[in-house]
Amino acid sequence: MTVTVPDRKVGLSAEHRRCGETHHNAKISDDMVRLLRDLHGKGDSPRTLHGLFPELKLRTIRAIVYFERRATLPVEWRSQGPSDEQRGTD
Repeated sequence: MTVTVPDRKVGLSAEHRRCGETHHNAKISDDMVRLLRDLHGKGDSPRTLHGLFPELKLRTIRAIVYFERRATLPVEWRSQGPSDEQRGTD
């Protein structure tokens, strides 16, 4: 039996490195990053945002809203085929 696994899209920076939520070390979605930055842009302080999202460390929120982390945005998207494990081969 063959299982078809769809290709995944990964975001690449101008330096052709993975960035955003498709990076292998990412723990926060791009949507959450966008939301934090939008709320901060409307006047909410990092401490207020920490109160709204207590699962995130205050330092992480500060780093995101001040563009110390997750500052690189994808400039292109590339398909990444399924891994050998997903294809069922060894």
